[in-house]
Amino acid sequence: MMVRKHDEIIIKAFFIFFCLATLLFIFNIILVSKTKAMITEDSVFNEVELQKEYFQLDQEIRELKKINYEAKQSVKKKLDKEIPVENKVNNKSYKQKTVYITFDDGPSNNTDELLEVLKSYQAKATFFMLEPNMRKYPDATKAIIRDGHVPGLHGVSHNKQKFYESKNSVISEMKQTQVTLKSITGISSNLIRTPYGSSPHLTSSQLDECVLNGFIVWDWTIDSEDWKYKKGEYVQKVIHELKSFSSIEKPVVILLHDKKTTIDYLPNLLSYLDKEDYELDAMNEQMNPYHF
Repeated sequence: MMVRKHDEIIIKAFFIFFCLATLLFIFNIILVSKTKAMITEDSVFNEVELQKEYFQLDQEIRELKKINYEAKQSVKKKLDKEIPVENKVNNKSYKQKTVYITFDDGPSNNTDELLEVLKSYQAKATFFMLEPNMRKYPDATKAIIRDGHVPGLHGVSHNKQKFYESKNSVISEMKQTQVTLKSITGISSNLIRTPYGSSPHLTSSQLDECVLNGFIVWDWTIDSEDWKYKKGEYVQKVIHELKSFSSIEKPVVILLHDKKTTIDYLPNLLSYLDKEDYELDAMNEQMNPYHF
């Protein structure tokens, strides 16, 4: 009888122990779940807070850039009013009898030949290059810099619909092109030319974004239309426009392309410019840009 009672006590004690162990196990599960939930909530909270802080900082940076841009524009307008017309050319770094030859869409498999032609006339030029072409012809890209010419950026896609798609699409392509140029040559450039020219494609908000991001937008004042001529007709077109070019407040910027049919007849144009005592110079980032 005493043994049976002892067994009952053991069974009851075991049962109580099992219930306590089960409760403790359940309690641990609940505690772990709550802890995970709290950690998740904290992570989400921290991520949201970080996003808010990033957005706020980004807005503050944009505002500072805008203030800086407006201040520069204010100073520029004041200078334009105060400086006599005859001195404005020097103020804008537009030298008389100076021609700025620019080549778009390169580099290409013709660039080496183009550089040799320029070298023979001691001419300097500005090359607005496409990002995929720089990657395809890295040696030509380096040769442009080596020969003392100035690199510019012309974007990635050269597709009107894609390039001008949104407020940030222009900046995105130009920054990618800038990074590629830097990785290949070790130097950077803020000079840009948008595909097909800034007008009518580039919106005012896109232009503002370009300025706020430090890019300098350049168009041209003489369009050779060399892309459509096969037998050098572009040379006479440029000469004709140059003879009638009368503005002293605009630089002489000639639009050409890095293509075979342009290079074949380029000596004819360079010979004329040399004969007429024009200086063939490259652009620089200190010049006030001309755009449509």
